[in-house]
Amino acid sequence: MKLHSIKPSGLSLAALLGVSLLILSAARAQTPFDALPEVTQAALIACDVDADETNTLLALDPRAFDQDFSGGWRPIGNRDCHVAAAGLILGYIDQTSYDLGDRQIRLMRWHAGQMMAYAGDYASAIDLLEDTHNPDSDDPSWNLYVDATLAFLRRDRDAIQAVRDQLAAVPVSEEEQEARRQFLRDNPRIRMPSGFVTEPANLPVVDRLLDCFDADYGTAYQGECD
Repeated sequence: MKLHSIKPSGLSLAALLGVSLLILSAARAQTPFDALPEVTQAALIACDVDADETNTLLALDPRAFDQDFSGGWRPIGNRDCHVAAAGLILGYIDQTSYDLGDRQIRLMRWHAGQMMAYAGDYASAIDLLEDTHNPDSDDPSWNLYVDATLAFLRRDRDAIQAVRDQLAAVPVSEEEQEARRQFLRDNPRIRMPSGFVTEPANLPVVDRLLDCFDADYGTAYQGECD
C-alpha cells in the first residue's frame, strides 16, 4: 500500500512555507522588544541590552522598573546609555499591562526627559518634561521644580532665579519632614543632599542648576561644575 502525503487542496508547498513564515514573523513582531521604535532597539543593542533582557525589563511591575535604584531602567541610564534608557521608559509606559496612575506616568516621563537632557537633546527633553506638571496638587513644589528645569533647558537664567525664590518660600510640614527622615532610615545606602529633610523638595537641585547654569544638564544636576 502506497502512502501519499496530504496537503490542503490548491496550496503548493511554497505557498505553505510562505504562510508559515508570515505566521512566525507576526508572532515575533508581538514581542515587547520588537514593538519598540527601531531607534530605541538600536540604542539598546548598542548598550549591550538584547531583546531577551529588554523583554524581562518591560515585564517588571512599575515599582521594580522605575523605583529600584539598582534595577529596572536605572543601570542602563547610569552607564551613559541615556537615549536607550529614555526609549525603554517610554516603551514601558506604552506597553505595560499594569495599570499606571497619572502620577506614575508623570514620574516616568520625567525620568525619560531627564535621560534625554543628559544626552544633550534638550528639545526632546522639553517635549517630555512639559507634560509632567501636576495640575491637581495643592503642593506647588513639584511644578516649580519642573518649571526650573525647563528654564535651565531653555537657557533662561532669570526664570530659574524667579522659580527658585518661589520654591524656597514653600513650607515643609512636620509630617513631611518625618516622612523624609523615615525614608533615610529605610534607605541608608542612598545619599541625599544637605537640607533634604527641612528644605522644600528639590530646592538643592534647583540651586545646582542655577549655580552651574553655564554647564550641561548632567554636570549641573550633579553640581559638578567648577
